[in-house]
Amino acid sequence: MSKIRVMLVSIPGKARQAYTELLNNIGVDYDVVDNFSHIKRDYNQVKYNGFLIDVATIVRSGSREKVEANHLIERFPVLRVNYHSSGGSIKGLPFGKFSGDGMTVEEFINTECNSFPSRSLRGSKRISKKLNILLLRSESQPRGTGEKSITTDLSADSAFLYSTSPWEEGEKVWLIVKELSDHTPIESIIQRVVPWGVKNQFPGIAVRFLKMSSKQSEEFVMMF
Repeated sequence: MSKIRVMLVSIPGKARQAYTELLNNIGVDYDVVDNFSHIKRDYNQVKYNGFLIDVATIVRSGSREKVEANHLIERFPVLRVNYHSSGGSIKGLPFGKFSGDGMTVEEFINTECNSFPSRSLRGSKRISKKLNILLLRSESQPRGTGEKSITTDLSADSAFLYSTSPWEEGEKVWLIVKELSDHTPIESIIQRVVPWGVKNQFPGIAVRFLKMSSKQSEEFVMMF
């Protein structure tokens, strides 16, 4: 479990003590902050596989901190946790597009966090950047037969790629990025398809990166 790292956002008290005791029993690496503003200030470059957010902490947060919470929900697996002092139980509620259905903290870490590539908050920023991409429909496809493309926008974990070819949501695609020093194909999954002919939109595919080397990840983060 040492390769997985999560962040716990919880105000001090009995609930946080219960959460940390559970994380210690599970054996996962974790950091703890009192509120959302501390995350970017102190942990902006630390890579995480997911976040645990105490429900009471969300309720007490100000509007600016709730914006930060929404940012996490859009970019990472998030489990909202609630401690019931009467029975000493912890309930979990997954939240956001990267999280699964109802599950315990341990199930959330073993399934959602374990399958989610770690990334930093610094690298989750989205920018308009043009990179030269070769699209492959399989990892073994000859590179000379790949489709030449470019990115229209980019983050450290996803991108939108120009393409007029037929694609399907959920389909796997492998990317070779010319600007990176490591040209190993990056396994990705298509999350959205914009066909040619849609008014005021670039045709192409929105992809999320699934597997890349440490060197590739570092170079992506440095672009931000």
